[in-house]
Amino acid sequence: MEIKTKAGLNNQSESKGSFADIHIIHYIGILGLGGDARNLCALAIAQSPWAKVSVLAGKVTSDALSLVLQAQGITVYQGIENAADLGSWLEGKKSLLCLFHRNGKSNDLETEILRLLQAYLVPCFEYNTFARVDRETDSLWAGHVHLSRSSLVQYAGRRAVDPLSLEGH
Repeated sequence: MEIKTKAGLNNQSESKGSFADIHIIHYIGILGLGGDARNLCALAIAQSPWAKVSVLAGKVTSDALSLVLQAQGITVYQGIENAADLGSWLEGKKSLLCLFHRNGKSNDLETEILRLLQAYLVPCFEYNTFARVDRETDSLWAGHVHLSRSSLVQYAGRRAVDPLSLEGH
């Protein structure tokens, strides 16, 4: 199994795509066996035929998921544990779009990484499995992706607004 670590961050062996040279990065704190990681894998695999796709993780705890991703030509980078690690990886990359997989709870490390992505002008979309509201990071997202209409309705309820009035969701 080949997983890129901090030492290999500048290796350009991500999967090749053809859709306007878009490079989609999926960030997740822990690539393990949880629902967030399984959702990430399904989405990354669906995107890999038409875009360059990379998975960036703080830690990888599931070799099985890494092997599934790599079999589809998706490179998994582990050891992205802080903004400096991410900054090293971002250098020289173009046409990035980030899907940030998280549980929606406020987290200082995720906020730091999100601010760095914004500084690099990388549009970030929150992929929030549990429809939680994190008002601290509201201004940092280009939009939110919900797994279902039910998730969107739950999220709107937690914001105390009509689901149809949510912009960027």
